[in-house]
Amino acid sequence: MFGKKRNQLQDREAALIELIQEHKLQLYRIAYSYVKNEQDALDVVQEATYKAIVNQEKLKEEAYMKSWLIRILINCAVDVLRKRENGAQAPEVWVGASANQGMDTEAVMDLREAIQGLDETQKRLIHLKYFEDLKLEEIAGIMEMPLGTVKSQLHRIVKRLRIELKEVEVFE
Repeated sequence: MFGKKRNQLQDREAALIELIQEHKLQLYRIAYSYVKNEQDALDVVQEATYKAIVNQEKLKEEAYMKSWLIRILINCAVDVLRKRENGAQAPEVWVGASANQGMDTEAVMDLREAIQGLDETQKRLIHLKYFEDLKLEEIAGIMEMPLGTVKSQLHRIVKRLRIELKEVEVFE
């Protein structure tokens, strides 16, 4: 009985390590989007990796391993922000090169400003969907929200951003 459980944990650990290797760049980008510092982002990824491996038996469904890992990563990043002396900085959802193709610098700045006007949950949803290109089901798992809530929230956020940006003539 104990041997079987030990083998399952070893298999899960191997799958977790493989997942981490496969998505290490994405994990780094998510961490960096919160902490805005290369060294802190690397520390966050390392801490999240450690916590995931140590607590792997708490994962109930292997199908949700990636969502579970990203949730741990976000929690570690938020912990780093809380510990900073100058107070926690809100994660800035940046507009990367892939997101601003065909947009001029002023339009990108307007979009960035509009995103900064969102609350923290809305920023996370936008970041995970449009900058990390995660599936809605993965976002629901990471954010610990029902899938329908994620869909409706994203729809409302995008609608709000379109209205705000139309006022400054970004989307016409």
